[in-house]
This record gives sequence, structure tokens and C-alpha cells, in this order.
Amino acid sequence: MSNILEQSIELRKIWGAFRQARVLLTANNYRVFDLLTKPQLAKAIAKKLNTDLRATGILLDALTGLGLLKKQNDRYQNTILSSGFLVSGSPHYQGNIINHAETLWQNWSGLDEILKTGKPYRKAHDHEAFILGMNDLASLKAGNVIDAIGLKGVKTALDLGGGPGTYSIAMAQKGVAVTLFDRPETVKIAKKVISLFLPLSNINFLLGDFNHDDIGKGYDLIFASQILHSNSVKENIDEGLAPEAGSEKHFREIC
Repeated sequence: MSNILEQSIELRKIWGAFRQARVLLTANNYRVFDLLTKPQLAKAIAKKLNTDLRATGILLDALTGLGLLKKQNDRYQNTILSSGFLVSGSPHYQGNIINHAETLWQNWSGLDEILKTGKPYRKAHDHEAFILGMNDLASLKAGNVIDAIGLKGVKTALDLGGGPGTYSIAMAQKGVAVTLFDRPETVKIAKKVISLFLPLSNINFLLGDFNHDDIGKGYDLIFASQILHSNSVKENIDEGLAPEAGSEKHFREIC
């Protein structure tokens, strides 16, 4: 009997995991953590958010249960974890990628329909949240990744499908002349991110779709992050994005 019970608990962890995610997504949507850098009563939070007091209290208690808040004398405050990752403006902020997860939540909820039709289900789309979310993730490791690759002998680099420009920044800070290539709507976001760290003149920009448009030439390094997996192996080879074995092309894909 105990073995059956243990197995059922493991199964319940899987089907019930959505509740934890939903609590965090909603709290992030309302920027709850921005309001809890100091201890606050649920009443104060509900007033600032213009939300129902009882529902707000339940959400705050749930966040406390998840270890994202601490509660003392009916006052709530961020924990070390939420202070480090969930408060806007913190160096390691992850709120944008959680915003992207909100989009994924809505689209993954169409999995039943996808299974029947075999067609993509796009109920929601937020390009800015996606691109800024990529910056959230890459900013945690960009320096280490660039150090691991090594830039010895690299004077010019192409950040192919460079997204928010996180890796462009890391290379430019080491004296490399970087060109970021991406679509116009993405480059617009990248310029905002880069301007927080470097003068925009330190990085060049090429606008286009690498599947169809000229990416330039003469680079010592072509750096690609989170793009090749979007294509099939054949597409990458046909487009020259996946060099054959023995190729001298200095090309690295970081996933």
C-alpha cells in the first residue's frame, strides 16, 4: 500500500505542478515583488494593486509557501531568492523570461487541439517579452560563455541572430568589433538593451533574416546562440549555417 501511495504522490507532483507556476506567473504579472522590498500588510498590497483583499492574501500566502516571500506578524517581504531575481532592476532580474512563460502558458494550453490538428496553436505572442527574456537568461552566463570560447585572435565577430545583444555586449567589452544581425523589430529592442551598457557606436547592426539575407563576410568569429535549433539539419546546411566536418569556418553555436 505504501508503495502505491508513494507512486500516486509522484504522479500528483506532475499533474499539480501547474499551480506553482500559475502563482508565480500571476505575481510577476502584477509586479508583486517590486512592492515587497520592505514588509507590507496584504491590505497595503491590495490597495496598491487595486485587487481583491482576500484573493491578494491567498496569493501572498501561496508565494510564502513557495519560499518566495516570508511572513511575520501578517506582513510579507521578499526572500533572498525573490529579491535577487524577481525585483525589477535587480542585476539578475528574470521577470522578462517569466513574462514569456506567461505566453507559453497560453499557447501550451492548446496542446489538445494541436494533437488533433497537427497545427501550431498561437493564442498569444509577445515578441518583446521573448527577446528581453533571452537577455535575462544570457546575462547570467554570457561572461563565462565568452571566456570558455576564447577570443584569442578574434578582432571582428558576427552575433548571428543576436537577439537582445547580450553576447554582443560581452564581446565588445573585450575589445572585439561586433556586428549584430537580426530582424528589425528585434534590433530595435537590442539597441535599448545595449545602450544600458555601451555606446551604440561600439556595435554595428545588420537588419534582415539570416535564412534569406546576406550576413556579410570577413568575420573572425560567427557566434550563434539559440537559433540553429529552429531549423532542420538540412536547412542549416543548405543555408551555410552548419559547416561540414573539417571546415575552417570559425562558427560556434551556443545553446
